[in-house]
Amino acid sequence: MTMFAGFQLSLQLKYGRMSSLSNRLHLIIIVLLSTMLMSCTKTVTEKYPDGTIKSEVSMRGGLKNGEARYYYPNGKIEVRMQYADDQLNGLYEEFDVNGKKTEITTFADGLKNGSQKTFYENGQVQMQANFENDKLHGAYAEFYPNGQPRVSGQYKLGLFDGTWNYYESNGILVGTGKFINGTGQQTAYFYGSKKTRAVVHYVNNEKDGEEITYSQDGNIEKKIVYKKGRIVSTPKNTSTP
Repeated sequence: MTMFAGFQLSLQLKYGRMSSLSNRLHLIIIVLLSTMLMSCTKTVTEKYPDGTIKSEVSMRGGLKNGEARYYYPNGKIEVRMQYADDQLNGLYEEFDVNGKKTEITTFADGLKNGSQKTFYENGQVQMQANFENDKLHGAYAEFYPNGQPRVSGQYKLGLFDGTWNYYESNGILVGTGKFINGTGQQTAYFYGSKKTRAVVHYVNNEKDGEEITYSQDGNIEKKIVYKKGRIVSTPKNTSTP
């Protein structure tokens, strides 16, 4: 090999290594810039025709991440929620057109997980429940606008469970229920007494079996037979002493 050829080869090797290093640097810069762009959070805003803000959604990497807010045409907030990679994650809140809160629910990974409350216009709690992966699970309660309890009970993965109580708006108990995994019996009382007014049987949260209504003196007034929540027969109703 001549001296010139050797020098030429040396230059080729040198610049080849430099070119390879330069390519790697360019690749690293592109990856870093892409990562920075993906990690940047921006707010996407939508407006009504009159220019009033309709929604504000926090986006990152092309997905909903962070808080999203939706508004009524009067500018009052309608819904406010938290997202993580396009899935509801955290608090979800709804409001009426006057700005009063009507619902608050906790989400995780796009499913209801945790507590949920709904509210009357006067601010009183209307319903209070707990969820596990979108299924009612744990304590459950409903209330009248005056704050008195209406219904109290338990769910077990979406099914009625344990003891349930039903009340009038003045606090008087008007019924009870006893369930195990959605199967059991619901009993209604005559107002202000423990005399049975009606008995209903349930299987898997649906009326299944006889629903019997009684008179004040204990006679059977009516019978209805259900199967999976649907009426299958209405035997002739006769009073039985």
